[in-house]
Amino acid sequence: MRKYLNQIKNNPLFLFILALMLFYFSSFYPSLTERFYSQGIFKIIAPTYSRITGLLPFSIAELIIGIFIITILFSLGRLLKKKIRVNLKYFKKVIFIFSLIYFLFITTWGINYNRYTFAQIAQLEIKPATIEELTGLTEDLIIKVNEFRALVLEDDQRVMKLPNGIPNMFQRASEGFKRAGEVYPELSGTYGKPKGVLFSEVMAYLGIGGFYFPFTAEANINTLLPPPMLPFVTAHEMAHQRGFAREDEANYLAYLTTSKHPDVDFQYSGHLMALSHAMSALRTAAPEKALALQEQYSEGVKRDLITLNQYWQKYDTFIDTIATEINNLFLRANMQQDGVDSYSRMIDLLLAEYRQKNKENL
Repeated sequence: MRKYLNQIKNNPLFLFILALMLFYFSSFYPSLTERFYSQGIFKIIAPTYSRITGLLPFSIAELIIGIFIITILFSLGRLLKKKIRVNLKYFKKVIFIFSLIYFLFITTWGINYNRYTFAQIAQLEIKPATIEELTGLTEDLIIKVNEFRALVLEDDQRVMKLPNGIPNMFQRASEGFKRAGEVYPELSGTYGKPKGVLFSEVMAYLGIGGFYFPFTAEANINTLLPPPMLPFVTAHEMAHQRGFAREDEANYLAYLTTSKHPDVDFQYSGHLMALSHAMSALRTAAPEKALALQEQYSEGVKRDLITLNQYWQKYDTFIDTIATEINNLFLRANMQQDGVDSYSRMIDLLLAEYRQKNKENL
């Protein structure tokens, strides 16, 4: 065993190349990837690991990232201060560490990028939409959003608030997945509950609402997000936790699971975010229709959307721009060719569901 470990250390790119090969070949066989990895290996390891890390009330991911950053800064400082000569052995060690991290990322979660799409799992037909379909979807969402908005609680500023705070929302978040799991077994399973991040202010400036950390199987949430958005973002990261890696699918599954949730704050948040995506697409396709439909928003919905816009404006800095570009490169590296635009492809799934429902009602 030691012999093989030494061979790997002497070839620091070995794990990186192995991970690339695993990822590359899995992309050609989505059915095998779905069966043996996503519904096999991952479905066994991830929930178990998530429940173990979930025993601790704080984000282990945040702790690991903090230690990692401090270690890098300390090492760089030591190199500069003592003018330590960097040799080949040092570079090999650095390359080996990053190769190991990439290998673990791919084997613990990344292969899920190459599983069946959720459209295939749910038998949703993805095809180009007409203006009429997009308009109809947006109108339906406005009706539901207005209905749910009338039922949620408000704070002193008359903005939607969570009934019992963020920790309670995290506790309730799995209910939507339990109900969705009765229809789609791929969403079932018991996982550790989502966790709030202490350095949420940093996440806010980086433009990050949440992140899934595959090395600890934790769904980590920026707790500074406005309440109308929090349940949706929480469900988004929980979708990643359940092995759905693509961003458009995680967005759609956040909508799907919050729609099935028994509590109105989740239902409202999911539909409000779905409406935001639909309205954004309609503004591009038919701005005059979008402008007319916006007039149908209830006053409460308008206040909530203003709050969301104010939040993003507050944290809209050059740091956010840089972080977005890094995220863009990360998504493209994992075969999401649209990069950050893949988040907006949620609308394709919403439209496919809309067509399916209309067909069933005929």
